Amino acid sequence: MSTETVVSAPRVRTNEAGGAVGQRVRLCGWVHRLRQIGAINFLVLRDGFGLFQAVLTPEELAPLAGCVEGSVVELTGVVTLEAQAPGGCELHDCQVRIITAVTEPPPFEINKKEVKATLSTFLDHGVVGLRHPNKWALFRLSAGIMAGFRATLTGLGFTEVQTPKLVASATESGANVFKVDYFGRAAYPVSYTHLRAHETVLDLVCRLLLEKKKNYITHKPLHPYSIHTRMHNTSHHSTLTSFIY
Repeated sequence: MSTETVVSAPRVRTNEAGGAVGQRVRLCGWVHRLRQIGAINFLVLRDGFGLFQAVLTPEELAPLAGCVEGSVVELTGVVTLEAQAPGGCELHDCQVRIITAVTEPPPFEINKKEVKATLSTFLDHGVVGLRHPNKWALFRLSAGIMAGFRATLTGLGFTEVQTPKLVASATESGANVFKVDYFGRAAYPVSYTHLRAHETVLDLVCRLLLEKKKNYITHKPLHPYSIHTRMHNTSHHSTLTSFIY
């Protein structure tokens, strides 16, 4: 098969492909897993919304020669019902176009159920590790929680403001590296640990919802955030409490 897309087809996301059974569609994303068996090969594509399986013949798989998992590809094919496929359908009669070829294996596998890398290795290669479905699911969960709080508080008449998180003395985690001049006085960005010490009830709910397991580190996002509310009447307070619980 040529690496060029011959048949024009609408592009869909992996979470939308199941609704296009019988149609020819285009999927773009990373090669999440590739099983080369021989006459029939299975490629699992990953995008920002999920996973989708494609079935390839050796000829259809040829453009991927020399590429490893993590390569960025475009798949064009027919969505076909298959009871044994993940999600009940898969892509057949495929054409493969290489967008970005990856020829070196990643520092650790991200197509397994859990990432086995040590914390040090993971942090050194965070741009790769955060592609694991479980990792970016946490960001989506966090975004959904924040969107829920924002919509509810907006509906109750609250006004959202964005304030800097600065303190008068340097905290742990090397914050003194980012010393700033605050109206003639030294100030330092507050660390996430410091925020944890002063979290409100809403902050606590956000954090607890993100902690999947007691000892599983999911409560340290890339950037600190918090929700602070100022109640001006009891009806808002009771309504917000009902929303939380």
